Amino acid sequence: MLKDFNRILFLDLRPWLLAKEPMVKFKLLLQEMEDVSFNHQPLFDIDWDKAINARQSFYLKLIENAGTSFLNSFQSELKVTKDIREKNYLIHTKLGEIQSFIKEWCSVLGNITSSKDVVFVFDNLQHQLVRLFLEIQESKNGEVLSMDEVYEMLFSISAPNPEKIIDAPVILLSEAETHKAKENKRSFVPVMDDFRAELKGILSFDTIIKNPKRFAEAEMDLYLKGFIGVDYNFTHKHGLKNELATIYHEFIAKGYFNPRDFERLKDIKPRDIRKFLDNRYNVNLDKQFRTSMVNHII
Repeated sequence: MLKDFNRILFLDLRPWLLAKEPMVKFKLLLQEMEDVSFNHQPLFDIDWDKAINARQSFYLKLIENAGTSFLNSFQSELKVTKDIREKNYLIHTKLGEIQSFIKEWCSVLGNITSSKDVVFVFDNLQHQLVRLFLEIQESKNGEVLSMDEVYEMLFSISAPNPEKIIDAPVILLSEAETHKAKENKRSFVPVMDDFRAELKGILSFDTIIKNPKRFAEAEMDLYLKGFIGVDYNFTHKHGLKNELATIYHEFIAKGYFNPRDFERLKDIKPRDIRKFLDNRYNVNLDKQFRTSMVNHII
């Protein structure tokens, strides 16, 4: 799925080999190129460098379309993959594909004739690859790398300042996608019971929840706001971990949980609640919860 990137670096679209082609050729190629639209809401966008000629505009559009197609394909595969092991394998494969491409790129850099146009193409290609890595890793369960860490890992450089990778704007999906989203909303049914496998150290739903119906309304709100999916798993959307950790504290403040485990005759502490919710939403917010707790105390 990185075939257009391969064409830019290794095949017929190497910019240093097309340096003497007339600008009119790139204008025609640009006119023939169709826009590729997202089939989902992306998390990140790129503050692209401004093209100053038709050649740069052509490559910029090619890089943008290729990245969109790559993410569309990934999201389509992810949606139809139900088994968690298969999902993890898909994520691992796509991230590995990006890393392998960059490794090949770095191996030939010394043989490339540089120019302003080549630097322009490579800079924007670099930002696109980091953006793709950031997008795909957000589908993982657990911790993800920061933008600085991804730039360092992939290219051994610091992230640019000001940042080139920014939050994506909200896009208008097609009528079919909008209808599908509405159908998904109707398909969510709050579960007023335990549904995960029993784990040591995790309190039961009946032990910890004070008012099941009131808590069900809160979970419906979590779903409608995009924190959890139909399967109750955390959606891993960009920036939502800190927000969900804050919501945990709001749930505690609103009195959704019993203050005491009457079977064990022990108080129910905030960490017990965090473990219960983490298990319920298939996420680990230990770090974010503790940070949020300090902010609440302050």
